[in-house]
Amino acid sequence: MKNKSLDKLTYEELELGEKAVKMYRDGASVEEITSKAPVFLNTRNVFYNLNVTDLAIAGVLGGLNQIYSGDSGTGKSQLAQDFYNYYFGGNKKDGGEAIKVRGYKLTERTLDELIFEELNLEKKRWDLTENVDATLYVVDEINRAPTIKQNDCFELGDGSLNRNGKDILMGRENYHLLIATANLGNGDFKGTFDVDKAMYNRLGIAIDFDYKDFAPEFSDEEFLDVLREANPNLKNSPKRNIVDKVILARNEISLNSHELGLEAKAVLQFLKHGLNNCSKGDDGKLKDKNKKWAIQNHFCQGCTLNSRAPSEYAICSKIKSPVRRTLEATRKYASALDFLIKLKGEKNANPRDIMFKAFELTGAYQSLLNPYILKSKFLDENQEMMKNVSEELKEDYLKNEDRILTTLEFAQKGVSPDSLFAVKTKKGEEKVYSDFDKLDNEKIEKLKKIGMEIDRKKFEFEDNLKLGYSWVQKSADNSVEKE
Repeated sequence: MKNKSLDKLTYEELELGEKAVKMYRDGASVEEITSKAPVFLNTRNVFYNLNVTDLAIAGVLGGLNQIYSGDSGTGKSQLAQDFYNYYFGGNKKDGGEAIKVRGYKLTERTLDELIFEELNLEKKRWDLTENVDATLYVVDEINRAPTIKQNDCFELGDGSLNRNGKDILMGRENYHLLIATANLGNGDFKGTFDVDKAMYNRLGIAIDFDYKDFAPEFSDEEFLDVLREANPNLKNSPKRNIVDKVILARNEISLNSHELGLEAKAVLQFLKHGLNNCSKGDDGKLKDKNKKWAIQNHFCQGCTLNSRAPSEYAICSKIKSPVRRTLEATRKYASALDFLIKLKGEKNANPRDIMFKAFELTGAYQSLLNPYILKSKFLDENQEMMKNVSEELKEDYLKNEDRILTTLEFAQKGVSPDSLFAVKTKKGEEKVYSDFDKLDNEKIEKLKKIGMEIDRKKFEFEDNLKLGYSWVQKSADNSVEKE
């Protein structure tokens, strides 16, 4: 990922509760903190120099729709509210660029009636309101609307309203953002409904605040007790509009997502092509994991790669290949995380690590995980299983990374992988050469006599393992053809 200018946006402008902590340490009064600083505080480190709050901030900068889930009081609505006021200036009618809808309201009226249309009595028609120009839409407790009524929010996720057969783009300068909150999977909420796959697919980033690795630090909880007066209700941060700078950041992030470096691109290809592999199904012919999992997971459970214990299931039975929309979200989110990491001063972040972390956050609720293993081993904790799976995928990929990158690097120079070979010396040193077809038997024998080992299999990629790697050859061949 290329390191370009960070425009004029600074991380200090993006800070939420951390700003309140700094003001407190500098001796500011409760009144001053309340009037000048946002509320949400979660500084638990996730990876590199990013904390839990940063995961959401990166999504905002990238213009990526998000869903925050968790029990009551975990901060999901407060985080959305802070973005609503502190980044987007509050409600559209009050001069801001944001709109908020309560999920349960969708049981009473349509989304159009709530925010997009108003009755013109003079002309006896419904007119489109200026709310279509809002850049942020917050749907609080989205799953308190019946599943069928949640369909109203599809247009918010797509960023386009359809009126009389015409598509009307939402937001401005091609920036629009949907943030939804929900109580998911904790069983204590009787007034909620399921969220279906199509809705999740429009919510590219999922952050589960019930997940132990996303819990606030001890110090965060201590600070929250002293920063403001006690108030159990949702708190309003000061209103401020930095949308112009957010859009500039989004533009840079979008450009970087199109210009991925080789390391990040290789991981994305691996996620795209390597996860739909099934080396044991119907003598290698069965490739569709949806079919395997549809029959109570009998196929994976009976596979020779798996034991009876779910804890020992092979990685290929835990996850399937993501759809195009999820891959696009992963690519964009990786660029957004990279942007924020650099904005905070870290210069040595590995693009491979960033891509796998992005996949962990974008894939948790995209119906990629084996439902039997998710329930039996992980007790329906999507975020926990997704982290486990992402780490396993990364481990497998790392075993092959060197030869993958070498192959793709040569391909960018117009060299076919069929011509590559590795030569290993007596000391164990290895060098890669091309033009194997120019080596005659006499030269090969001479190399062997002086202790050189020639390895051509190093650049053979197959799908007969748990994860598939034939994509490397195909990707390299495609690059050579472009040359």
